[in-house]
Amino acid sequence: MHAEVEFPTEIFTGRLLVPQQAILVRGGRKLVFAVEGDTAKWRYIEVGLENERFAESCRARSPAGASRPATRSSSRGTSPWPRHQGQHRR
Repeated sequence: MHAEVEFPTEIFTGRLLVPQQAILVRGGRKLVFAVEGDTAKWRYIEVGLENERFAESCRARSPAGASRPATRSSSRGTSPWPRHQGQHRR
C-alpha cells in the first residue's frame, strides 16, 4: 500500500513560543515564570496557536493584572527558547 499526502503549512515568524511543559495553570488561568533580574516571577499568558509541544504567548500579565505584550528578553538574543536547564544565573 502506498499513499502520497500533502499537508498545507504556514510558517509564522516573530512569535514568542513557550514549551507546553513550561505552562502552569493557577485558578484556571495559564501562567509561565519569567526571569526579571535575579528573580523568577509568574506571568499570566494568553495562548494563541498551539500544538502538543509549543504554545504561542500573545500577551503576558503580571499577577496584579497589568497587561503587557509578551516579549523576548534581550539577554537571550533573538532566540525564543529559554536557556538550557543546566545554565543558571548567579
